[in-house]
Amino acid sequence: MAEFAPFANGNWDGAALKTVMAIGIYCNNRGIFERAIRYYVNGWGNGSLTNYIINDQGQVQETGRDQAHSQLGIGMLAECSEMAWHQGLDLYSYAGNRLLKGFEYTARYNLGDNGIPYTPAIDRTGKYLHQRPSEIARGNLRAVYEQVYNHYVKRMGLNAPYIARAAEKLRPEGPGNPGADHPGYGTLFYTIDSPAAQHLPAPITMLSPAGLQLEAKPGSNLLSWVRMRGATAYKVKRAEKREGPFVTIGVAEENIFSDSGIKNGKLYYYTVTGTGNNGESLPSFPVSGYGGGLPRDWHNIDIGSVNKPGYALAGEDIFRIEAGGMLKDSLPPAFNYTYRKLKKNDEMIMELYPQPSSQFTAVGPMVRADLREASPFLALLIRPVVAKELEAPNWFAELSQGSGAGTSAIISRQALAAPAVTNGRLTGRYWIKITRKGNLLTGWGSDDGHSWRQLGESRWTTGAPLLLGIAAASNIANTTTVRVAVK
Repeated sequence: MAEFAPFANGNWDGAALKTVMAIGIYCNNRGIFERAIRYYVNGWGNGSLTNYIINDQGQVQETGRDQAHSQLGIGMLAECSEMAWHQGLDLYSYAGNRLLKGFEYTARYNLGDNGIPYTPAIDRTGKYLHQRPSEIARGNLRAVYEQVYNHYVKRMGLNAPYIARAAEKLRPEGPGNPGADHPGYGTLFYTIDSPAAQHLPAPITMLSPAGLQLEAKPGSNLLSWVRMRGATAYKVKRAEKREGPFVTIGVAEENIFSDSGIKNGKLYYYTVTGTGNNGESLPSFPVSGYGGGLPRDWHNIDIGSVNKPGYALAGEDIFRIEAGGMLKDSLPPAFNYTYRKLKKNDEMIMELYPQPSSQFTAVGPMVRADLREASPFLALLIRPVVAKELEAPNWFAELSQGSGAGTSAIISRQALAAPAVTNGRLTGRYWIKITRKGNLLTGWGSDDGHSWRQLGESRWTTGAPLLLGIAAASNIANTTTVRVAVK
């Protein structure tokens, strides 16, 4: 649950997400709560907000599956938004009221309107593609509409005609049947007779912004976060060390800020506070990132003909890589490569964090002679091999080598087991390492990052190897998100 459920349809993620958030609130643990907020706004699985409600038309990732699961998924995202509201955060409005759009779209279709726009789209796992909206369970309205009706229409004064009709049809809203998937009884819990003063759950000095994220742009770092109730402006603060000191570098009226006073390859730490009539909030949890996205002397490139462009962002202790392409023996290589120069005696340790979004992901260290598609290489990749059940592949650490002449060979293949893999899913961490001593390249694997077992070795015989980095491919029509620590 701590790593959510990116291996499945988005309602699985949503269930884990609202549970993690509720645990954080109940235990008064800001770290757990922040983990949930960051996944809600920037998670890699199907259940984060913009991966579940996939566009501004409001189409839901499970619209083509059935209407029961679609309503289940958006209902759980709404529950997260209400919990966050009482912690002083406005998740409801995030990404241009994306949640409102998802509810309007779903209500409209389930009220009988056949005119909804629909775009077939492969999901984040690569397992689900639906060609049209599903008729399964259509019209069986679930007890999820009263809450969002009262927020968007009564609290905020927005227009939501289809949500209003769905709520009216269910009113008074009963239990969260079937199977108590939702709390239900929304008419009792959420009815607002008239727009009321929006009282904060605590003084602004006891609240804080959340969900701070960083996106590297050419010449700047772009910061965004979840709006804070009661804040009229935000102070953006920066430091060069995690422990500070943090210095205010600007003030933003909205929940976005661009820092252009950066140097490429330099690591920065950011935090944000909200300001209002009654003072300044506590600082947000910090976020870290490099100017330009990567440490000095690191680079990122797509090699081969990828279906979607990739990129990599590095923070203090993790690389987050977005990769398309294919790394399969029967196809020309196409992948994302995050790399640096290779030393004569060198090593790279990669710690894979659970779980990649694509369930067909291939990722691992790769040595290359150059950046050409046909370059000689040696790679140690974690990759799945499809078993009898698509949902439960076998995962391997595979050492392979290519000559650059279009041929490659597997040197060794080691099956991964628990705790790295359970039920065919990468639910735990796993460490792999490539070492170089002269022309001898060796691959290693570890369950804990301390005790290593040799997986295989090979001598480099085609000129000098020059590059060492992380290769990643989704092996689906979408991209994959992988998170790795690199030493």
